[in-house]
Amino acid sequence: KVKNEEAPTIDTEENSSSSQAADINIDGEETPDIGEKLTPRTHRFINTFSRDGGFFEAPRLVKRNRPYNQSLNVLNVKNKYGKHKWTLLGNLFYNDWFHIIMRWPTIISLIFILSLWIGFIMIFAGIYMAIDARDPSVSCGLGFENNPIQIWGAFAFSLETCTTVGYGLPGDTMGFFENCPDLQVAIFFQMMFSMCFNAFLLSFLFTRIARCEARGAQLLFTDKAVVRRDSRGRLLFEVKVYDADSKYPLVESHVRLYAVHSSSNRNYNPLRTMIPNDDLGGTLLTSIPSTIVHHIDAYSQLLPPKFRYHKKMIDGCGMALREIDSETCSRDGVICPICGESYGTYGRLRTHIRFNQVQEKYSEFPVEGTHQELTEKEVSLLTEPEKHYPVPTFDELKMFFERSKIEVVAVVEGIDPLTSGTFSALHSYQSEDIELEREFVSCWDSDNQVDLELFHETVSTRAKLNMRSSNGQYLSNQKDVS
Repeated sequence: KVKNEEAPTIDTEENSSSSQAADINIDGEETPDIGEKLTPRTHRFINTFSRDGGFFEAPRLVKRNRPYNQSLNVLNVKNKYGKHKWTLLGNLFYNDWFHIIMRWPTIISLIFILSLWIGFIMIFAGIYMAIDARDPSVSCGLGFENNPIQIWGAFAFSLETCTTVGYGLPGDTMGFFENCPDLQVAIFFQMMFSMCFNAFLLSFLFTRIARCEARGAQLLFTDKAVVRRDSRGRLLFEVKVYDADSKYPLVESHVRLYAVHSSSNRNYNPLRTMIPNDDLGGTLLTSIPSTIVHHIDAYSQLLPPKFRYHKKMIDGCGMALREIDSETCSRDGVICPICGESYGTYGRLRTHIRFNQVQEKYSEFPVEGTHQELTEKEVSLLTEPEKHYPVPTFDELKMFFERSKIEVVAVVEGIDPLTSGTFSALHSYQSEDIELEREFVSCWDSDNQVDLELFHETVSTRAKLNMRSSNGQYLSNQKDVS
């Protein structure tokens, strides 16, 4: 039946706080009481924000700290270690010292490594001084007769040994130190250390200079994101991305979108992409300016919660779903309240109800409990919600973006064909970075050149939508495709 029995609830503190958060939309208004017109469990996916319901002015997760409002591809996240700071830092450095040093700025890491190298040279210089001065009656050939080698001579000898530049001994001509086997052992260990250290220094410099993170600087994101309606009336959130090194396409580049909530726990949810289709991996050809499209549907974090009641789609059960999957027969998202059959679109549900009403009437089924019980108004409420419930206006979307403080984070990953290294590029959009009722202009010219000045430009779509609406060609986002 359309008027379903109230679903049983468990009276716990957690459920009460969750349901209370679900009953208040982001505008601070109570949600409309339409529970009797909803199918069971539909209300559970509506509140996708944090349970505490608190929003505050949080810093951007991705700062725009490069020219042309691009980012350094790092997240603005810091650690607060508390009273055990140095214990935790020491444990982290002990277990993963290489990657920690790799994250330091190049000049600081080089100064640290060279200081470490000089320190080992000084240690071995002290060892050579101790060996040469241990027995004055035995000449090791390091110092002069009855005068052991001093600090600067020992440092020079240690430096010559470490760099293998050849010996110029200050003492006699014993080039192989036959009288001092201890000195030969010390030289052996220093040369072994020198070979290992040289190999490490070479690999460190190569890894630091050829790090693929810097490759992300050539991936350009549009300064603004746009929200518009397409020819079907669907709300679309769009951004564009382009690789400036366009002659050499990236390998396996793909994109992901996240909606980060400005709440006390910084809860985030993935935003499913329609173009490119994230079911196919969300792959991109970044050598061509590519538009990333997210459909603001009933499951989208960008749709104000009070409008999600009107969709009457199937409960997502915490999963990130898309309405478009239901419309393209990938799954069923519309449930018949009489028999429980599921369908992909409202049009198919309407056809199902009409067919069963005729069949049940012909078979003389009782009216109560069958599809015959549904009135014309109830069938219309079930299958044509856009005619009975308001759709979000662009002003309401703007107000929702401003009050919710949502930050949309775009992550593009790819493999550089030159170094075969994986890298990622980050960008984010908040309310001040989102333009409504606009679309991106073409930035191509006749010579296959990308005009980067036009890359960020947008144009209003209001005139096009008004013309489409006046001609009766404006289609709702639930167009019957059956």
